[in-house]
Amino acid sequence: MDNRQVWLIRPYPQNKNRMKEFLRDSIVAVGWKSTGDLKGASDDEIKTILYNVDEESYNSISALATLKMMANRIKIDDYIIAPEDHQVYIGVVKSDYYYSEEQQEYPHQRKVEWIPKPILRSQLPESLRRSTKVPKTSACLTQHLITIEHLLESNHVPETYPYKMEDLYEKSCQVLSRQLDHPDPMVQLKAAQIILEMAKKS
Repeated sequence: MDNRQVWLIRPYPQNKNRMKEFLRDSIVAVGWKSTGDLKGASDDEIKTILYNVDEESYNSISALATLKMMANRIKIDDYIIAPEDHQVYIGVVKSDYYYSEEQQEYPHQRKVEWIPKPILRSQLPESLRRSTKVPKTSACLTQHLITIEHLLESNHVPETYPYKMEDLYEKSCQVLSRQLDHPDPMVQLKAAQIILEMAKKS
C-alpha cells in the first residue's frame, strides 16, 4: 500500500506570492518566524511556543495546524500541491523539516522537487478542484492520492519526470543490454547497432 500523503500548502507566506522562489530554490515554506526553529518539537510544544510568541496567530486554527504539518506531519516522498491563481503546482518532498535563518519571511521549510509545468485548475477532476479552494493555508488532501499519481503519470507532466537525464540513460542501457539476449536475431542486431553507436559518441 502506498503510504504517501498529499498536502496542500498555499505559496503565500506573509501574504506574498512566493511560488517563483519556491520553484527557484526547490522548497515549500511557511512564515511565522517568531516561533524560531521547531525541529524536534512535539505538537504540544509547538502549541505552547506559538501561544507564547504570537497569541494572535495561536488563535488562528490555520497557523497552528500548518506549523504542526510542516514540522511533524509531512514526510519525505509525500506530495505537495501549491495552488496559484488558475493553476496548481505539484511536487515531491525531498527533505525533513528545517528552519532557514537566511529567509526569515518564510523560514519553516522543506526541500521539494517541483514538476516545472503547472496544471490548470480547469484540468483537475471536480473533486480535487473543489479541495484546492479550501479557505486554509494548508490542508491534508490524501483522499486525492490516486488522482495525483494519475496526473503525474499522464501528459500533464514533462516526459522526463520523475527521472533525471542520467537516470534515463542508465535505464536505456539496461534495456538495450537485455535486448541482446532477445530470441529474435533482428532485435539483437538492432540493439547491438545502437550500443555501438552510443560507444562511438561516448
